[in-house]
Amino acid sequence: MSSRKGYQSQRKTYGGGKSPQKKSEDLIKFFKDKIASKKNWSEYPVIDFAPKSGDAYKIAEAFKKESKSTQNKSTQLRKFYDQALKAKLKLQGSNDKEALNNAISIMMMIEPRAYYSFSRGYITQAVIDFISTALDKSKFRTNTKEEFEEDYNRFLKFFESVISYNTFLKGD
Repeated sequence: MSSRKGYQSQRKTYGGGKSPQKKSEDLIKFFKDKIASKKNWSEYPVIDFAPKSGDAYKIAEAFKKESKSTQNKSTQLRKFYDQALKAKLKLQGSNDKEALNNAISIMMMIEPRAYYSFSRGYITQAVIDFISTALDKSKFRTNTKEEFEEDYNRFLKFFESVISYNTFLKGD
C-alpha cells in the first residue's frame, strides 16, 4: 500500500498541476471565447491564427494532449476539411440562393459526422468542441453569396492551419 502512495506522489503534473486533459479543455475554452467575441469568421485575422504562436497551433496542441496515438489523426481531420471543400463546389458558377443554401447544408453536416467519428473513438472531445464552435451558424453570414464566401474562406484557412499543425505535432 505504501508503494502505491509513493507512485501517486511521483506522478508528473502538467501546466501548473493541471492534467493534460484539463489543459486541453482550457485551450478549447479559450478558442470558444475568442470565436464568441467575433461576429463572423471574416473578423478573425489570419495573423491571429496562422503563425506558430497563433491560435491554430494552440488548438492542435490541445488535440495532441488529449488524444491517444489512434485518435485525432490528420486523416480524420482532413475528412471534415474535405467535406467543407465540397461546399465551395456548390457555390462555383452559381449566384442563386439555392446554391448558397446547399453550401450551408454541407457545412452544417460536418458536425454530425464529427459526432459519429467521436462515437467510434477516432476523435476526442476537443475536436468535437472545436468543430461545434467553428461551425456555429451565426459565424457565417448568409445574406449574400459574397459574405458567406468571405467567412467560409477564412474558416478554411483556420481549419487548414489546425490540420497542418496537428500533422506536425503528431507526426502522422
